[in-house]
Amino acid sequence: MLPFALHAASSNPANTGVYWGAFIGGAPAPLAITDFEKITGKKLSQLMWFLDWNSDFPVAHCQVLYKSGYIPHITWEPWLWSDKNAVNLDKILSGQFDAYIESFAKGAKAYGNTLFLRMGHEMNGDWYPWAISKNGNDPEKYIRAYKHIHDIFTKTGADKVQWIWAPNCASVPDMPWNDPLLAYPGSAYVDWVGIDGYNFGSSQNWSKWSSFSDVFAAMYKKLSAGIPHKLFMISEFACATQGGDKAAWIKELENELRKYPRVVSAVWFSVNKESDWRVNSSPDVLDAFKQSLSSQFFLSSAPDLESAAKSMFFFEGTTTTLPAGTACRPKNSSNPGKPLMIVKTVDNAVIDGVFNEKIKTEPLLIGNKCKGPSGKVYVGYDSNNIYI
Repeated sequence: MLPFALHAASSNPANTGVYWGAFIGGAPAPLAITDFEKITGKKLSQLMWFLDWNSDFPVAHCQVLYKSGYIPHITWEPWLWSDKNAVNLDKILSGQFDAYIESFAKGAKAYGNTLFLRMGHEMNGDWYPWAISKNGNDPEKYIRAYKHIHDIFTKTGADKVQWIWAPNCASVPDMPWNDPLLAYPGSAYVDWVGIDGYNFGSSQNWSKWSSFSDVFAAMYKKLSAGIPHKLFMISEFACATQGGDKAAWIKELENELRKYPRVVSAVWFSVNKESDWRVNSSPDVLDAFKQSLSSQFFLSSAPDLESAAKSMFFFEGTTTTLPAGTACRPKNSSNPGKPLMIVKTVDNAVIDGVFNEKIKTEPLLIGNKCKGPSGKVYVGYDSNNIYI
């Protein structure tokens, strides 16, 4: 798991580990997962797949995955694969799909464990009917629809869902009105900030070979500045085979990810689609994956990823987590089970044994409904110091 160490932020923070996940085509079956892990040599922490709005919530499927040591990650697309114009934001807001949304939420509640739910992703593109640029939509309408769906889940009691809000790495069209930050639903409605992006290489007539940072740096910088309090996930990414050296791209993946300290997890899209995105698209690519994933930087524990999502601290780009199972949010918290965020930084921390009584902060309880010693930790800050 990520190391637990509270310290002042450095001027050049580096990521210390990323939980590895993948989409391997369709709803991931146990045998397919085993085969995928066998060829890459790395256990997955989460499994992602796609569902449309003609799909029931897969309760049994998610329970099997969770018991097998994976966090289910559903990309829930508000359209019908058989009729991609059957659902739109106006219809969602009018209540036409409330019964379906409630049924899906009840399924998530019945599943009863942590679920990553990425709903209405890539809203800043021009390829989905829920996108800001389509069907007379705008950022405000997207936000209202997102909140409407989320509120139904809350009313239903599906409180184990971790909501991933995930724009594309580039806005299409790249216009001020299509800035994804304008479509951010707010901290109360988002648990993770995701970013989707691909190195398309020369596979498309508009694309060129790109490094990981070519793909993600600009959007990461924008979203980090605009949303300082949330976990980040590379929620969908891959590298093409055309136009460059895919194996070399994979070998640089750890070095690249270390530049993005708020990225906690990354999900590889391992399907032969616009390009052959698969981890085994060629023997040298698979060898590169095996070499890269053998590093301890790539983490596999679903329980630790689950713990990271519940106990994350932020210090201006530096992320640290409490050990799994040893800390919980206080009972009287307005957001129980969610991360405790500390966003103000200090340059030089001084340990003097004095707690500033003017700082009013609720305690982080140790041993409250979880394992470990009992006690309370108070964390606060002012313009000069951080207090623990």
